[in-house]
Amino acid sequence: PLAAGDLHHRDVVLVGDVGNPTSGIVSQSPDIIVRQAVVANPTTSFGAGSGTENNPALSDNVVAGQAHHIYVRLQNRGGSATANVSVDLFWSPPSTLVTPNLWNAIGATTLPSVPTGNVLTVSGGITWPSASVPATGHYCFVAIAGNADDPKPGLTSFATFDQYLTFVENNNNVAWRNFNVVAGPPPAGAPPGYYKLPFLVAGAF
Repeated sequence: PLAAGDLHHRDVVLVGDVGNPTSGIVSQSPDIIVRQAVVANPTTSFGAGSGTENNPALSDNVVAGQAHHIYVRLQNRGGSATANVSVDLFWSPPSTLVTPNLWNAIGATTLPSVPTGNVLTVSGGITWPSASVPATGHYCFVAIAGNADDPKPGLTSFATFDQYLTFVENNNNVAWRNFNVVAGPPPAGAPPGYYKLPFLVAGAF
């Protein structure tokens, strides 16, 4: 391990995702967790020893017009603990080019310390006010962590979608997770978990 701290989110639940550059599907980070109600003890529920360390399905549906609470998990593969780790969380509409000018700030949180040894560490909740939750549809979360010893990467402009993917894949303190915003409870008589969402099936040019 590096002598200094080296923070990382996982891009996807894989045994081999230990903070090195990744590839493939990187939009399913298990380390961004959104819940409809406050979690009393996030560490007990989502941290090391919780039994949910590798569960990618810990998030609730995001419901339009309702406040939510978002928790972020980090590990530190470096040689020393990292102190005062700040995490910025954003949401973005889906786009063929997810540039930072499209990102909407949800909020930030600070982890007092992330110990070395890849101990899964959970942030306090970031409250997402109901007025800031977008309308029904498909969106992306982006989380960026860092501190003085392991700074956050700069938010440069991306000219292509591949450059955005490279930004996520090569910066292990960046996480991306897709999510849907749904409209309230399913209609009466609908199957459990059923929601109507817009979806475009495009034909050939």
